[in-house]
Amino acid sequence: MSTEIVKELLKDCLSATPFLSQQFNQSFNKYKGKHFVYVLENDGEIIYIGHTKNVYTRIVSHRMTYNFTNFWLFEYDKKLVLQKEREWIKSFQPAFNIRSKK
Repeated sequence: MSTEIVKELLKDCLSATPFLSQQFNQSFNKYKGKHFVYVLENDGEIIYIGHTKNVYTRIVSHRMTYNFTNFWLFEYDKKLVLQKEREWIKSFQPAFNIRSKK
């Protein structure tokens, strides 16, 4: 993801962390209960954007469906997480977000 895109996504964000797909393991349970917008990338292209309070479960689910090289977690206050997810889907129109096709 380009530096400009990351800067845009960091607005109002509590924290942001990039991960390579192979770094994913059960230690992600420590993020459970926090509110995240997550971005799946494949070779630098954003392919899916979602939100979750259970990072481990969502990423495991997506690994069975999508081929992605890395992902980002952007933590938000629960009041902002859905708004940010919608904004990003509208702005970036990822290939695998159904809402972006409407």
